[in-house]
Amino acid sequence: MLDIDKIRWMMNRSDSRWWEEDSWEIYTKLSNDMDDTMDFLTICSTQELETIEWELNDLMNDFSDENGEGEFIGFLEDLGERKSDSLLESVREFKVNIKEVLG
Repeated sequence: MLDIDKIRWMMNRSDSRWWEEDSWEIYTKLSNDMDDTMDFLTICSTQELETIEWELNDLMNDFSDENGEGEFIGFLEDLGERKSDSLLESVREFKVNIKEVLG
C-alpha cells in the first residue's frame, strides 16, 4: 500500500533532494502496484500530476502492453482529459513513439 502522505510530502519538497532522491523513490513506490497507483493519481491535483510527469512517463513503459496500450494508458489518457493537458500530451506522445518503434 502506498504511503500517500509521504509521496505528497516528497512531491512538494522544493530543494535539491527532489531530483537526487525523491523522484526515484516516488517512481519506485508507484511502480509496485498499478491499482494503488491509479487510486493515488485519481486524488492528485493538476499541479501534483505535472510535478511527477517524468515518473509517469516511466510508469507508462512499465504498465503498458507491447503495443503501448492497456488499462494504465487508458486511465492516464482519461485522467489527462479531465485534469492535465500536459499529461494528456505525454500519453499521446508515448503512444506515437511506441508505434514508431514498432514500425
